[in-house]
Amino acid sequence: MFNALKLEQKGFETIDPGSGAGLAASIAKAHTRGEPWFGYYWSPTAVLGKYEMVKVDFGSGTDKEEYMNCTTQADCLNPKVTMYPPSAVHSITTENFAVSSPAAYEYITKRSIANADMNRMLAWVENNQADGELAAEHFLITYPSLWTQWVPATVAAKVNKALDEL
Repeated sequence: MFNALKLEQKGFETIDPGSGAGLAASIAKAHTRGEPWFGYYWSPTAVLGKYEMVKVDFGSGTDKEEYMNCTTQADCLNPKVTMYPPSAVHSITTENFAVSSPAAYEYITKRSIANADMNRMLAWVENNQADGELAAEHFLITYPSLWTQWVPATVAAKVNKALDEL
């Protein structure tokens, strides 16, 4: 994308941070210093939950074929501007599970969480060095508007009662 957007001609330079941790540190450093930061990062991650970032839309749409066959290839001579295609996440089960556990299967079909919410959750977990149990409690307390859509009202009432007793 750096080459496709001709960013060097516009005064930008590309910097290899060496690792994902280095890239995250560059975002944290820029934020702490109040400096601008422009780059690519994936989601969901704790970093994007800690530091509010703005997704840049190139106005190009997504050309998955271009992305796979050229934009992501170091030797591509003529990359074109394209947004990165989303990476879908799917929950899958066996047919036997769906038949033998219909309530659990129904829950799985309804469960969904936006990247922004997951980013905030991951940041909370990291900031609080929380284990899975604490993370689950925090999620249930903080995001009732999400999880109550995934379960029957009777289940939500039981969960809320248990949360009140924590």
